[in-house]
Amino acid sequence: MAESKDVWVVIEHWKGEVRPVSREMIGLAKSLSSATGGNAVALVLARDASAIAAKLGGLGLARVVAVSSPELAKYRTRPFVDAAAAALRKHAPATVLVGGTANGREFAASLGAALDAGVAADCLEVEHVDGRLVGRRPIYGGRLLESVEWTAGAPPEIVAETASLDASSLDAENLGFRKEEGETISLSDADVIVSGGRGLQVPENFSIVRELAAQLGAAVGASRAVVDAGWIPYPHQVGQTGKTVRPKLYVAVGISGAIQHLAGMKTAEIIMAINKDKSAPIFKIATYGFVGDALQIVPLLTKRIRAMRGATSPA
Repeated sequence: MAESKDVWVVIEHWKGEVRPVSREMIGLAKSLSSATGGNAVALVLARDASAIAAKLGGLGLARVVAVSSPELAKYRTRPFVDAAAAALRKHAPATVLVGGTANGREFAASLGAALDAGVAADCLEVEHVDGRLVGRRPIYGGRLLESVEWTAGAPPEIVAETASLDASSLDAENLGFRKEEGETISLSDADVIVSGGRGLQVPENFSIVRELAAQLGAAVGASRAVVDAGWIPYPHQVGQTGKTVRPKLYVAVGISGAIQHLAGMKTAEIIMAINKDKSAPIFKIATYGFVGDALQIVPLLTKRIRAMRGATSPA
């Protein structure tokens, strides 16, 4: 596909505002394009793409390609991929960057298939090494970093077969999606996150995480263990198999610090850990650590913050 040396970023937006992950991708695009002698270019797909494109000034972009259509008012994989693929075929950039969000992962995979282009998901680093584009991503629960390159491969042997489908399998219909009720602060955008783990012992104790988060105006996160146990839904999971976050403050309550969890939050500016196991791995990366029972420490911390804010206890 590539003819130019430009690096494109697909801009993710919500309610007319550019998502922070896309701003990070623009920074990476500038770095990569400077190495290739190309330009950093943004691709906006929306009902009114020009309105969103106007908010990308001052970020060092050479151009913004704004693709507008009423069909792009809300994210749907097929229309967004078709619109993006058409623009990319026309302009033929060297590299396309997509944020690693829930929509971004699905979109990137589908776009790669549409363009017959290589896709590497969950990359923590991407750079040019001796003229080659190299990405690094965690594997084996974050224990190792794998280096990947984008290269052309030989076409495989094609074995054509005709599907034989039972009529009953064709009756299913997607009736839509149900928005999960609860916390409204996105983990990906939050400046402050309070996460809970199995150190809270039972599901009912997770309430102290929510109460502290409410006083801090924070998003609520969780370790994989408590998500797997059904204490809280998957969208709250932080870690390699959940969301990767970079808040200004990350409070880990009763989280030991498994490698896969650390991979999702270790780049937080400040990490505060509360755990009664003084040898817990989380303390190795924590800015501040409290060794003690979270069930005693967190309510006291919440009470102190509430008092400092002059707030009263909820009824």
